[in-house]
Amino acid sequence: MLQSTVPSRAFDIGCAVGRSSFELSAKFGKVIGLDYSQAFVDVCNGLKENDQRAYFVQDEGDLVTHLTAKVPVHCVS
Repeated sequence: MLQSTVPSRAFDIGCAVGRSSFELSAKFGKVIGLDYSQAFVDVCNGLKENDQRAYFVQDEGDLVTHLTAKVPVHCVS
């Protein structure tokens, strides 16, 4: 039996909110993301469950821009 030399798992160290981890999931069977910030890990897990998350960027004073982070379509299982 021939074994593939391509790994089936990926380990993303310093994954932040998971953009690279989601991209890796399109090519690997299992991806583990690790980050020191629990807040980043929580957002990543929320994206994994809901495929998107609303957030805002403070532009100046009370002015904000509302945005939505979305998991790329090719990464959604």
